[in-house]
Amino acid sequence: MRLPSRSLIFAVIMGLSPAISGEVFAQDATSDTSQVSDPAMREIDAAFAASKAAMMGSPSDALAQAEQAEALIQDLPESREKTIAYATALWLQSEALNRTNHADKAKPIVEAALLALETVETNEKILGDLLLAAGRIDQTLGNVQGALENYQAAHAVFREVGSARYQAITLQEIGGIYNDARDNERAISYYDEALSTYDEDPSFSMVTHNNRANALRGLKRFDEAIEHYNDALEIAKQFNSPLLNARILNNLAQTKFQNGDLDAALDAADRGLAQLPESSNNEWAPFLWGVKAQVALARGDVEQAEALISRTFAGQDLEQTSMPFRDMHETAYDIYRRLERYDLALQHLAAFKRLEDESLSIASSANLALMASQFDFATQRLRIEQLRRDEAERTIEIANVKSRQRNLIFGFIIGGGLIVFGFMTAGYISVRRSRDTIRSVNDKLHETNTQLERANRAKSEFLATTSHEIRTPLNGILGMSQVILQDQTLSDTLKDKLRVVLSAGNSMKAIVDDLLDVGKIETGRVTIETSETDLHKVFEDVCLLWTETADEKGLTFNCDYENCATRVEADGQRIRQIAFNLLSNAVKFTSSGEVYLKAETRSTPEGDLLQLDVRDTGIGIPPTELENIFKPFHQVDGAKTRQYAGTGLGLSICQSFAEAMGGSIKVESEIDKGSHFVVTIPLHILKPAEPGAQTEDSSAEGRGQVTEITQARIVILQPDFMEGMIFKAFFADEVADVEIVDSTAVLKDAVESSRFDFAIAEYADALVTDFTNTELAGKSHYFLFKAPSDATEKSAETHSCIAADFTPEAILDALRLHIKRSVAPNSRETDELTHYLGV
Repeated sequence: MRLPSRSLIFAVIMGLSPAISGEVFAQDATSDTSQVSDPAMREIDAAFAASKAAMMGSPSDALAQAEQAEALIQDLPESREKTIAYATALWLQSEALNRTNHADKAKPIVEAALLALETVETNEKILGDLLLAAGRIDQTLGNVQGALENYQAAHAVFREVGSARYQAITLQEIGGIYNDARDNERAISYYDEALSTYDEDPSFSMVTHNNRANALRGLKRFDEAIEHYNDALEIAKQFNSPLLNARILNNLAQTKFQNGDLDAALDAADRGLAQLPESSNNEWAPFLWGVKAQVALARGDVEQAEALISRTFAGQDLEQTSMPFRDMHETAYDIYRRLERYDLALQHLAAFKRLEDESLSIASSANLALMASQFDFATQRLRIEQLRRDEAERTIEIANVKSRQRNLIFGFIIGGGLIVFGFMTAGYISVRRSRDTIRSVNDKLHETNTQLERANRAKSEFLATTSHEIRTPLNGILGMSQVILQDQTLSDTLKDKLRVVLSAGNSMKAIVDDLLDVGKIETGRVTIETSETDLHKVFEDVCLLWTETADEKGLTFNCDYENCATRVEADGQRIRQIAFNLLSNAVKFTSSGEVYLKAETRSTPEGDLLQLDVRDTGIGIPPTELENIFKPFHQVDGAKTRQYAGTGLGLSICQSFAEAMGGSIKVESEIDKGSHFVVTIPLHILKPAEPGAQTEDSSAEGRGQVTEITQARIVILQPDFMEGMIFKAFFADEVADVEIVDSTAVLKDAVESSRFDFAIAEYADALVTDFTNTELAGKSHYFLFKAPSDATEKSAETHSCIAADFTPEAILDALRLHIKRSVAPNSRETDELTHYLGV
């Protein structure tokens, strides 16, 4: 059996019985209207009181009284009291409409009330009441995230005005959202917190016991739930309300049935029905009859069960039943199926399926809202702190202006004797106070900036970590797809499907790479690694990547880099990424015409420069968007651009990398005619190398220390062709360069060339000898995987990975940890290296 719906719990909280509900609502919002003593105001107050008194028993009468109060308020003179009275009238109307299942009509009314209160800047309890009502209305309409935000805001208001009771009510409502999400443990924690916040009202304690029992039922902790229902029932006795007793007994009967105690369940149901008049059409009677039907069915008395369940659904439209009937529909289906009355069985099954889907939808919406709320927490805090910082800066500026004004006045009155002396004293005190104010605001600004940086750093760390964890398995998928495509036995149809998988995977990896770069930029972890770079090779590789796509779209694609120096000192990886992103946008947003890349280097009095021009004849960029396109995640908003995929990160990354290298990026564009991006980057042009000469920086030592994995150049010994392709694909975007060799001799040649930072292979004694006792020693770092346990005794100059398998993932982990150890030898992550290395 499943839990009651949220609407049932809401009814338990706010509408337990006429005897209690009047008291509960009578303690609701009060306003400043009582301060106005004229007859008109007294008549308005009487209408308010009548509306509150009728709210639980007859919401329609409460609505009429609130509308009457609003009409009377129109004749009052404009004042703060009138605004608060108007907001109170709208609040009562929204409450009444929501209780009569007209939440759609209630929402604009409560919004109008909140808007009215903004004009008087009140933070009184009426504001909290309106926010609480807005939360309930949003929840009824299915806007769970909006409800949660309103409840949180209401709780803050009630805390500020010192209303412990309504803080507790708000906590109950938030607990209800977690109950809807079927997070019963969290719901219980909110119910407990509500009770610890306010326990002076027996009716509130009763509600808490009832709701806590509901959550415990969801956890199948039936004995504890029964105990809390009994506590609620004991408290309810003092209110002398048969309706209230019947509601709690219904919950108790259902729980005892779920717990397998059929006699106790039947007893509780009979006691609940005894509380209600025989002719009563009370809303809870059908569920008590339903419990009796469940007991009869469990005992095998199908005919008796059918007679009882028919009383549950007497007068009900099976296509329109509400959530509390869900379990009863399931019971009816079982009864009619056993009686072979399949027409009725199917009707009840359809009704059960409808309500079950609705229940799952509610739970899913609540879960998504809670997840979104948690995920957005850092961003919300970031915005709040940004606003506080802006306000602090304005306060400083105002204080500075006041200080200058006072100093000017102080200078004008220096020659005025005793009077002047008096002004001087006043001016001195004023200036001192201004300085103290500035100092205080500066301290707050510093604290706010610290919190802002911490929140931003946490968000970026999350972004970078998540993106990286996605990219690692994705590389494996792409690598294996490439390997499978090499199988000549595959049919053309299957190859086409694999190419679709590979294309989609590459698109996803490009997005993940962008997210990872943004995370690094925002956390300050982007480093510029200057080394000898072949610009011709850089631009040749980049243009080759986009040639096929441009041809498929029928574009003219030209790349001109003949005027580039071949040998330069620069960060080739960052230049490659800038060119790639600019060409990506140019090809993506151009449906016909030309895409053109031109790169050239030149010497100026200020130093050597690289200028990169990328032109296209695409859709262009509106003039108003030329500054915004470099913002992270920004995409030009319009029907033309929405048809193109992307994250809006490419240009932001280009600008960040260009500026990190001391350069800049500019853009000119015209709608429907195309765009022109110009990137300038300082670098150092090297003289052409003499034939056969080894360059100064071609060795691993000359390139300097590798500080992150993306700077590493690696060579891997993998004799198996297919495995080699997987390794190649896996490391293609993880490191600066990767080469796969198929023999020890080729590996030795690669190491001898001094082009690689790391040489990697499966363990062999001969390799240990070669790498430590010959001219190869010191030309690369070596990782030998799957080594024997005594491998580390054989050489202190190779990194023998005892526990790690010879797989791309194990190699990547070992390299990362080795680099971290070399950069930060005392970090916690250095200790983790022993998991992989025996050194």
